[in-house]
Order: sequence, then structure tokens, then C-alpha cells
Amino acid sequence: MSRVGESSIDIAGLTCSFDQATGIVRFSSGGVSVNHALPSGISCEVSAERIQLSAESDSMSMLLGLHRSLLNNIACGLKKKFQRRLVLNGVGYKAEVRGRYLILYLGYTHNIKYFIFEAVSITAVKPTELLIESSDKHVLGLVVSDLCSLRKYDPYKGKGIFPSDVVMPRKEAKKK
Repeated sequence: MSRVGESSIDIAGLTCSFDQATGIVRFSSGGVSVNHALPSGISCEVSAERIQLSAESDSMSMLLGLHRSLLNNIACGLKKKFQRRLVLNGVGYKAEVRGRYLILYLGYTHNIKYFIFEAVSITAVKPTELLIESSDKHVLGLVVSDLCSLRKYDPYKGKGIFPSDVVMPRKEAKKK
């Protein structure tokens, strides 16, 4: 069995509180606050520098590692934002940011306007490269997945939108 749930979470530089009655852990840093609800079978001890979770029963120990990882992602995101880079590869593919919209030119007859959420910041490093930042890892993954689905990667031509840290395979065309 995994022992991830038994390790403590470092919260240096953050303010954290735990409400025993509702089971909600509150993180705050620089005006941003995030709440996370724990199940009734998991207890939490908050000190000045660390959070320690413990399961009250064996059935709750299965969820201990999950909630410890979720709390750790919240704490890491408030300290330093998560970021992903996307590459737009193809003839005429480019992106630009206008206000709260991301304008994408992806070879369609029309350009695509993508609304940028409050929790996410998108910057166009180059016309063919995007930097996406967020303090919430889950929202960041949803935005990256949503943008990649606008023009899926074609392994025969090497075109599409894909994360820069993922090695995308190339395939050879059929030879006659």
C-alpha cells in the first residue's frame, strides 16, 4: 500500500486553517484563497509550517493519499504557479492574445476565439508558442486539453497543437 498520505505538506509562506466542524481546509496567499473539503473520516492537524493528515479508519486510508496530493497541489500552486507550453505547428498556424480572448489561426476558414478564464493566464511567447499559467493544476489541464483538441496532432504531417514537453511521434507515409 502507498504511504503518500502519511507524509506532511509544506505550507511555508501560506496561511492555512482547518475548520473541524465542516472539514474544510482554507489556504490563502496574497489575496487569493482556496478551499478544499475533506471527507468526514480524515482529520487534519495544521501547524505553522506543515499540514499532517490522518485517517480515522482503515476505509478512509484509501482516500488519504488522494486528498494529501490535492492539498499539496493547492499549496504548490499558491506558492508558484503551474505552467505549460503549447506549440502550434503547421503552415499559417499562429496565436495572439487580445484582452480576455485568445485568437487562434489554425488553417480553418475562420479564426477561433477562445475565452481565457480568470484563473488562467495565457501569453503568446512567439506567434507559434503559448505559455499557460494557473495556480490550479486541474483547471490548467482542462485548458490545455481544450486547446489541443481544437487542432489535434497529425502524426503523418507533424501538424497540430501539442505540449512542448511531450515527444510527439512521426509516422512514415505508405510507399508504393
